[in-house]
Amino acid sequence: MPSLATPTALLCLVLYLVALHSLLVGMTLMANPKGLMRWAGFEVNPEPFFAAQAGVFHIVLAAGYAIAAAGFPDTSSLVQFSVLVKAIATFFLLLYYLLKDRKWVILASGCIDGCMGAAICLAGLNAGM
Repeated sequence: MPSLATPTALLCLVLYLVALHSLLVGMTLMANPKGLMRWAGFEVNPEPFFAAQAGVFHIVLAAGYAIAAAGFPDTSSLVQFSVLVKAIATFFLLLYYLLKDRKWVILASGCIDGCMGAAICLAGLNAGM
């Protein structure tokens, strides 16, 4: 194991800790515990979409921080992160549309995120990343 005295090792540790924090926050938001939400000063909304969406995006950020920590200083990880963000967003939005709420804007958002993810992936592959 590398020494934590090196700037790279310390940065990686910080990124992993931030990833863990984001993962826990995301899981909490997705669970949307009413007592905890009230205690934190939030109004409890019976519509769970935005709490679930916020939770998913925190988990996506956690994955990005972990990728950055594992691949630092490789800049191709930023492209991989972008594709990952769009893939997870697409999966979430389409699954939410199919299982929870058939609003057209949710379906459209999922399709648009999928197209953007594919475009990033193709451009990244073309650039050799």
